[in-house]
Amino acid sequence: MKSHNVGNHTLSVAVIGLLLVVTTGCQESSMTSPVISLEPSGTMKLKPQTRTEIFPLNGTLRIPGRAFNSYATINGSVACWFTSTREKGLYLLDLDLSTEALLTMDGDEKATSKVSGSSHENLYVSEEGIAPLEKSYKLEGHMNQFRLHVRFLLTSDGIELNAMWLEQAKVRVPEIDGN
Repeated sequence: MKSHNVGNHTLSVAVIGLLLVVTTGCQESSMTSPVISLEPSGTMKLKPQTRTEIFPLNGTLRIPGRAFNSYATINGSVACWFTSTREKGLYLLDLDLSTEALLTMDGDEKATSKVSGSSHENLYVSEEGIAPLEKSYKLEGHMNQFRLHVRFLLTSDGIELNAMWLEQAKVRVPEIDGN
C-alpha cells in the first residue's frame, strides 16, 4: 500500500511542477525595455542626453610679458549646458557657455579686471573621440591688455575644463593710406 501512495505522491509532484513551468513560461516578461526607437536604416536612436556643469575658475595665473614672478588671481566660474545627440554614427554636441570671473593682479584689490562672456557651440565628435574647444575672453578693467584663454575637452558624454592661461592681447596697428 505504501508503494501506491509513493507513486501517487511522485505523480502529483511531477504534474504540479509541469503546470508551474507551463504557466510561468507563457506569461509575458515583467521586465521593461529601454526607450529606444529604430530608424528605417535599422540603427538605434537614443534620446539626447542633457547635463549642466559648473566649472570653478579659481587659481593663480602667470602674467605674460612681465617679471617672472608676476601673477594674477582668478575667482569665478563657467556654467555649461550640454546636450549630446547621436547622429549618423557621430555625436552632435550642443553647448552653451556662460563665464563670469574677476582677475586681481598680484593681490592688489585695486588692479581688478572683469571676465565675462557667453557663447553657443555645435560640434561633432565620434564615440571614442575628444574634441578640444578653446574660448578666449577679453578682460575689462585694469588688465585690459590681456585675454583669458580657457580650454575644454568634450566627449560624446561629457565636458571637462582642461586648462586656462593669460595671453597678451594682439594690438592691431591701423593701416595708413599712402594716397
